[in-house]
Amino acid sequence: MERYFSLYGKQNIAVFRHALDLYTQVLSFRSNASKAASSGATRKMLDLYVYWTDMDKLQKFIQVRKSILNSVKHLVGNESGRKALIKSDGIAILYATAKQSDEMKQEIQRNCTSNQMDFKVRCTNSTGPQELFKKTGSEQQAANPNGKAIDNLALTCSQIIRKSMPKLCLPIPSLHG
Repeated sequence: MERYFSLYGKQNIAVFRHALDLYTQVLSFRSNASKAASSGATRKMLDLYVYWTDMDKLQKFIQVRKSILNSVKHLVGNESGRKALIKSDGIAILYATAKQSDEMKQEIQRNCTSNQMDFKVRCTNSTGPQELFKKTGSEQQAANPNGKAIDNLALTCSQIIRKSMPKLCLPIPSLHG
């Protein structure tokens, strides 16, 4: 399967995304997810996720990254997948990429806020309607339509991390003890 991902990943994004969605559906069965996790698919999917996160600086391929995370989510649904994620330092990778995505979202929001302030200043200082509706280069950039999608990526990362961490009891003394 990884051979097909590397073949279509850079040339045709739509085919790649559909292949990832199909792979996620195959992994929804526990037996398939267990076989894939034992063959090293967890590490390969994490590497693929890191590659797409590094490549996607303009946040255009969020759906591809979400499909990869859904595959990882199915892979960690069993014990062998969780062990593979912990062994491959996947928790740190997911945490770092979620934090990086959150920082990029905050930067985009700051840019959108500064564009709105620039428009308000031009409204108060304008001499005519042509100057008022003239768009500058920074205003031509659209507001961030992917804000919720970035939040969904971080949410999926946190779900995977929570699912793969060992379950421990809280250190609360008994009330009756």
